[in-house]
Amino acid sequence: MNLESDDDGEFSINYERVLHQETFLPVTRLLAADLMKSQYMPIGDFIKSLNDNSLRELNSIAEDEDHPNFEEMILITEMLAAAEGTNFGGTPEVHKRLNMFITWLVFESLKRKGLVKVYYENLSFGDDMADKIVVEKIDF
Repeated sequence: MNLESDDDGEFSINYERVLHQETFLPVTRLLAADLMKSQYMPIGDFIKSLNDNSLRELNSIAEDEDHPNFEEMILITEMLAAAEGTNFGGTPEVHKRLNMFITWLVFESLKRKGLVKVYYENLSFGDDMADKIVVEKIDF
């Protein structure tokens, strides 16, 4: 999945390899290119910037753990976590971040249908954001 480990057993993402992996989705490769230029990217900015096709594609992949591109969901999640400095921990933390990311994709879909308001500035994998409101239902 384009992860490399150092002498301490810490893993890092090889963004250049991700960028040149032709089998990856364009959204994955574009994120890698962006993070090569600037290592920081707010998660809300990434989600808000997804075009409708990419959002639909990611939501479709998220529904099927056997999808051939499902590993990319993990990779995107971990790239975003690294971009905000929260990419630590083991499998339980990765699983938690993946679930959060998938949930935020659903929120974005609902937002684009006019059903909810998303507070993009509160989207973060950080523990300090646990009590922040990230979405509110829009009353008609």
